[in-house]
Amino acid sequence: KIMCKKSEPSATAAAASTSSGRRNELGWRVHDNAQGWVAQVDIKASATLAIEAVILGLAVALVSDPDSLQRMTIAARWVIGGGILALLASVVLSVLVLLPSTKSRESTTESRGYLYFGHLRQWAESDLTNTLTKNDVEDIGLASQIIEMSKIAWRKHVRLRWSLYFLITGIVIIGVVYILLTVGLFPDYIGDLTAPAAPKDQE
Repeated sequence: KIMCKKSEPSATAAAASTSSGRRNELGWRVHDNAQGWVAQVDIKASATLAIEAVILGLAVALVSDPDSLQRMTIAARWVIGGGILALLASVVLSVLVLLPSTKSRESTTESRGYLYFGHLRQWAESDLTNTLTKNDVEDIGLASQIIEMSKIAWRKHVRLRWSLYFLITGIVIIGVVYILLTVGLFPDYIGDLTAPAAPKDQE
């Protein structure tokens, strides 16, 4: 009986340790998922930014050509200008997605964690070694980091979505006007790129 009584606390401690380990394992899985979301949206934003740069370069080249401008009406120039503004807004949003998210406020010794590099840089080597050796992982610190990373991922995805909206808008506007100019439809309202340019000596 005495042996049984002594083994009960040990069994309870083992069960508590196993339960804590399972919680941490689940927490780290969620943490890895949140980290993956941030990485994926950064990759998408990089690809979007490359597309935006190409299209914006083509649009600027179109309006920078004196002969092309001469064959456009004032209305067509304003419409293409609106499309370029949409592309510029798309570029700005993509850059904001890729902009690193760091905390400007310094954390105190009590609130510093070990999951965010901004907090890790403030640790002393001996203190961090002792914490990692003891595997003293606080669930609240892990949960706080998961929530913070999820907020960052959400903001990045929202900005990327609006960046794509502006990109599509700019492509449609400039693309439609360019097709109409190339085909020669509505030359009185938009212009005609196929028409011969007026002599430079004519007013």
